[in-house]
Amino acid sequence: MSEGGFDPAKYLISIKGKDYLPVAARLLWLRTDHPDACVETEVLRDDESGVLFKAPVTLPSGAKATGHAQESPSAQYPYIET
Repeated sequence: MSEGGFDPAKYLISIKGKDYLPVAARLLWLRTDHPDACVETEVLRDDESGVLFKAPVTLPSGAKATGHAQESPSAQYPYIET
């Protein structure tokens, strides 16, 4: 359990036999522990081969991290959500 009381275990799903925490749950966790965090999502590429995203995250303390994700049009879930 996180410092803000978020329990990621209850959001885990299994993909190909491995535990996976979906992006929506990761964002909920971030917002629970750091409601003032800044997340900026940028599409780096979107073409017939798929889409590539970049998501820098900055906490109020100044801590920073950047995540990347790539999906193909044949992905099980929609890869662009608004």
